[in-house]
Amino acid sequence: MQACPICHREFEDDSLTLCPNDGSLLYAVESVKECFEPGTVIAGNYKILEEIPERGGAGRTFKVWQMNLERTAEMRILPKKTLSPSEHGRFRREVDAWSKLQSDYWVHLYDAGFTEQGAFFIVLELVHDSDGAPAREFLQRGGPFPLVLMPTIAEHALLGLSAAHREHIVHRDISPDSLILISRADGGVHCRLTGLGFAKPFGQLNGDVTCVTQTGQLVGHPSYMAPEAIMDETWDERSDLYALGVTLYELMAGQLPFEARNLEDCLSAHVEHKMTPLKKLRRDADERFCAFIEKLMARRPEDRYQNAEEALVALHVLQSQPKESFWHRHQRIIVMAVLLVSIAAGIVFGFCMP
Repeated sequence: MQACPICHREFEDDSLTLCPNDGSLLYAVESVKECFEPGTVIAGNYKILEEIPERGGAGRTFKVWQMNLERTAEMRILPKKTLSPSEHGRFRREVDAWSKLQSDYWVHLYDAGFTEQGAFFIVLELVHDSDGAPAREFLQRGGPFPLVLMPTIAEHALLGLSAAHREHIVHRDISPDSLILISRADGGVHCRLTGLGFAKPFGQLNGDVTCVTQTGQLVGHPSYMAPEAIMDETWDERSDLYALGVTLYELMAGQLPFEARNLEDCLSAHVEHKMTPLKKLRRDADERFCAFIEKLMARRPEDRYQNAEEALVALHVLQSQPKESFWHRHQRIIVMAVLLVSIAAGIVFGFCMP
């Protein structure tokens, strides 16, 4: 069985190497549906309630009942015979990294272990339920996000990244799938990060052999990968900021900043960085906030905000200043136009006098 990391479709033809839909490199997975039916108890403590579809990656995700604490949770299970050996290492890194993050802007990690069949699992706080869902689901259901929500989403995501970066952890897979939005009673949202399956400490990033699986699959979602990650396989906190910029752009515009027909086009578009200015796609947006997002996703890392804290400061300054009105943005032009009209009217009036 072959699976696509982008569209999540599975293909029974084992001779395929590329996804027929988007050109992404496929990975091989074991068919384990018979092992994890609803009602199955995992590790003597987690009863499977239902599968949560389209969560990405090589593993499968389930809503479970944690029997000893009598609560629902989310369980991610990596098939035992997934052919890429690096996948188990990534899941172990996820546990190590996640256990260090004590933040209101991260989904909490509860437990980790192995199933009776030897598959590795992690158990997370369940927010993918009636009170929350990935930003991608909201985007697919409702289209571009209301502008009033965007600064809050940006701020909360940056606070989450700041917490990770303080622990010297780079996420490496920021996308609308990794932003969990929880609706608040006042109509606002609370954003929390999830999906640390590809996280690594700063010092272990460059030259990492697990950046590519045995099938050559790239780490992270190609649509959100920073140019330096594509060209040089170098990653740091600024790479996360780039991916967040692309994510915020997509939430505002309802589309990605770069057009691509396949994986090769997608990667080339990031490197060449030929994108449509966000303001052209969302004319009702504040120009300063559009500029903020576009700086997050600057092509060169040195042209971006250098860390999440710096980006947060810039965002807070932007929020503290009232949005310029049309009059303030064009005051000089309007004054000059009025003066010219007045002068022209005076000249005409002078000629007309007897």
